[in-house]
Amino acid sequence: MRAALTRCPAASVDRLLCLVQPERTVQLLACLRSAQQDSVRSSIETPSQPRSRSPIEARPRTRALSPIDTPRLTRARRKPDSADHLRGPFVAIDFETADTGRDSACAIAAVRVEGDEVVDRCMRLIRPPRQAFQFTYIHGIRWTDVAREPTFGPVWNDVRSMLKGAAFLVAHNASFDKSVLNACCSRAGLEAPCLPFECTVRWARQVWGLRPTNLPAVCRHLDLPLRHHDAASDAEACARIMIAARREHAG
Repeated sequence: MRAALTRCPAASVDRLLCLVQPERTVQLLACLRSAQQDSVRSSIETPSQPRSRSPIEARPRTRALSPIDTPRLTRARRKPDSADHLRGPFVAIDFETADTGRDSACAIAAVRVEGDEVVDRCMRLIRPPRQAFQFTYIHGIRWTDVAREPTFGPVWNDVRSMLKGAAFLVAHNASFDKSVLNACCSRAGLEAPCLPFECTVRWARQVWGLRPTNLPAVCRHLDLPLRHHDAASDAEACARIMIAARREHAG
């Protein structure tokens, strides 16, 4: 009876007591108290054993990297200034655009550098796909200046010969010039070059700690001549900045 009462819930015990004869109630209550005391004593004397863990569960848990975490760690480890390609020949490039469309290049200039020497230069005007010029006030180029010039495709076919053997391209605010190059190549049905881009804005900050880093400010710091927003002058200045930054960093 004691074992049965121990297993019964409290509510079941109450109902059971109501069914038995009154003279048996005292005896049943005594048995119940004794069984409960034995149960408590047993739990104290025999502590529960910790559940054994399988070898897999015992291993320390580490948080898996999400697809978002992985690129972030890759960027944190990247050191562009130590890349091998930076020791090779490069081409500095600069675009001027007619309007807000990235496919509206109206001038391109390129300067090739081998070692620390400029070995080739070119500058070409381009007839953009639209006649409305929004940025004449910046670079001075009008539709009438380019109306008889070739479109981007033939111009690029001439310029890209300068890229042969180059390890990388350089531009000041490289994201802009890279986007113009990609958009113009896409419109012309040409394949954009696969060369990496280096940005002299970032190099000026990294090597000399400059702020601001617009092209006139960096040229003043290095005492370089500049006719800003003239594509040939901008590309030349960009090449000279990269030469100086690379030399100082290597030294």
